[in-house]
Amino acid sequence: MAGSFDLDRLAMRLAAEQGKAWQEMADFPGYSRNIWREAARLAVARAMPGAIVEDLPPDFDGREGGWRVHLPA
Repeated sequence: MAGSFDLDRLAMRLAAEQGKAWQEMADFPGYSRNIWREAARLAVARAMPGAIVEDLPPDFDGREGGWRVHLPA
């Protein structure tokens, strides 16, 4: 793999482009954030068909671990 990045960074940027503040969206349960995460996943799938989106394990407190996008070589 050529590299990786945090899917939330892309989701934050997509939300900001539409005037939505990531910090104002609830972290838990995070329904609003998940809408932008899904938009980011779709953008990755369209732009980088060989990329792999990895669902990271939850944190010790049970919150989502996040997602990492691994880019093809």
